[in-house]
Amino acid sequence: MVREGYLSEEIVSRMIGDLSSYAGRREPYWVNAKLALVVLNPIMFFFDRNSRGYVPSTTYLTDVLPMLIQKAEDSGMPVFFVRHGVIRGKEGNIGRWWRYPVYDDSKDSMLYPLFADMKGIDIPKHRYSAFSSDTFESALKMYGVNGLIVTGVLLDLSVLSTALDAFDRDYTVVVPLDGVATLTYDLHMSTMKILAHGSAFVPTVEEVISAI
Repeated sequence: MVREGYLSEEIVSRMIGDLSSYAGRREPYWVNAKLALVVLNPIMFFFDRNSRGYVPSTTYLTDVLPMLIQKAEDSGMPVFFVRHGVIRGKEGNIGRWWRYPVYDDSKDSMLYPLFADMKGIDIPKHRYSAFSSDTFESALKMYGVNGLIVTGVLLDLSVLSTALDAFDRDYTVVVPLDGVATLTYDLHMSTMKILAHGSAFVPTVEEVISAI
């Protein structure tokens, strides 16, 4: 698959218009939720230009996510860095589907330096959804949150799986449309339409920062 570096301010403006008919006119009740910020897979595999899993649009995320993380920290909001990495010998479907799975004991699964230097709770996961980690769900309960701001990569896999799992567990779900990335614009928009239609609020990162 061709990997596109598609995220830009111009493209984000286009996304807002294209998603408006899917997002509906719901009251933004998410602003009253007790929120946690979830950054999915801020790891070397996706963010390092020299990695075989590099996602070009993460260059945009490295500009906007630190601002959101800092605002969450300033607001007293818990921040979770949820890292993907399967256990050797227990790859399951991920090992059967992907030629080169990310292993939890490899450099690929390590936090990208930008995020490693920021405050946040580091939680490993072994499947797409953050809820596949018992530690993650326990941490949410410990902090007493009832809403999640879900960011990171890959939008169409880990972000989508986590957002749908959160919705089914009755968390309020926010997926900033420019706080997530995947391999192509088409994948990005098709996934955002699914989320906006059925499970998540889709403001911009700037709107989230202003609201929290």
